[in-house]
Amino acid sequence: EKRVDGVFVVGHPYSEAFLQNLRETGIPFVMVGVGSYEEGIDSIYADPFEGTLIAVRELLRTGHRRICLMNCSAMLLSHERRLQAYRMALEESGLPFDESWNICAKKNNGRSAYEVFCQFWEAGNRPDAIVAANGQSASGIMSFLYRQGVCIPDDLSIIAYEDSSICGYATPALTAVNIRKEELGFEAAKCLIDRIRHPDKPVTTFVAEPYLVRRESVRER
Repeated sequence: EKRVDGVFVVGHPYSEAFLQNLRETGIPFVMVGVGSYEEGIDSIYADPFEGTLIAVRELLRTGHRRICLMNCSAMLLSHERRLQAYRMALEESGLPFDESWNICAKKNNGRSAYEVFCQFWEAGNRPDAIVAANGQSASGIMSFLYRQGVCIPDDLSIIAYEDSSICGYATPALTAVNIRKEELGFEAAKCLIDRIRHPDKPVTTFVAEPYLVRRESVRER
């Protein structure tokens, strides 16, 4: 009923029809979140390509060579960006890329990650390191590995994308890629206020620069 002055559209998935309907309302809006770049729309986002690249390169730097990617759902736009970064980092180091080591969880939560990683493990795969799509996925994998008697980081290292309180309070505390969520929120609010005040201003695209938070889940090999 157009009772708001502006809208934040956060996360995925969403359809082109949804975006078109939102445009037709005339209400100012901004896309916010992981990989939320849309041509011709104000977009404030963190690029999962850059964050995944940081994570894989850190594991390579610390001597890991059998690295698997616990990716997000293939329904999400960030899935392909993560996969591209994973493949690129491996090829930079002269390591082979194996499509089957790009594990795809149906949902971004611990249970889904637990189930799909269990299948991967029972197929005989033995990574020495894992990059997880987020802290929830990492916690699911860690739960499974604990039941197998696998010690983190002595036997296997793990890095989570999208740093959160889960990462800091995990045992061991998770090394993670921080995507600067507070900065994303600040820039999104600033962008939307500016769009409300100046409807004809040029489209804004802001990409937050991720960084690595080293904790206890990675060790040198």
